[in-house]
Amino acid sequence: MVAVMDNHGWDQRFADNPQHFGAGPNTLLERHASELTPGSAADVGCGQGRNTAWLLGRGWDVTAVDFSEVALRHTREAAQAAAHVPDAVAEVAVSEDEDAQAEAGKTPKVEVSADGGETAAVAHVPTLTTVQADVSEWHPEETFDLVVAAYLHLPAEKMAATWEHLVEITAPGGTLVVVGHDRDNEGNGPKDPDVLFHAADVVAKLPETWTVEVAEAVDRGEGSIDALVVATAPKK
Repeated sequence: MVAVMDNHGWDQRFADNPQHFGAGPNTLLERHASELTPGSAADVGCGQGRNTAWLLGRGWDVTAVDFSEVALRHTREAAQAAAHVPDAVAEVAVSEDEDAQAEAGKTPKVEVSADGGETAAVAHVPTLTTVQADVSEWHPEETFDLVVAAYLHLPAEKMAATWEHLVEITAPGGTLVVVGHDRDNEGNGPKDPDVLFHAADVVAKLPETWTVEVAEAVDRGEGSIDALVVATAPKK
């Protein structure tokens, strides 16, 4: 039987360690998303926002989803703290429709601008929307140009259904990036094989019309092995 930590357990873990998963973006996401044209992105199971902050700094509008309230608070803080790096983000301006977003489980949308309170001289000001939800039950109306699921581990049946859902919310021509602890991982991370996966498990849930750019096990050293899938949806 799989022992899955609930949102209160993650709240406590994140509260105890504000940088539980580190500060910088996942290196595999960074490697494979750096050349993508910014658009809309969903960071599904965003944790404390290290990938969200990086995406915002590159000009993406990000919807960050997690069932931990503490994680989402840290995500918003990470987005603001990223102002301390040259290419990233700072002052926030909250949009007006706060009540409607609160009813949907969202925090108000935030516009991220350059340090000093004035919008940077760029064509687009990225926005952050945080959503507190069980990712396996989150069903947005919109689709996204980039969907990221980094170290999202659920019981096998629920995980497979979630991958299928991530396919559905990827926009035509959009990119899906899934990275997590491989079943052969002997380093840090969960040990229950029911919540681990191979890249092939993810690929098996992709439609035949999709293009699989990467599907591999990545050896990070010291017994740590990640499963990585980067795939692109067909354009209409």
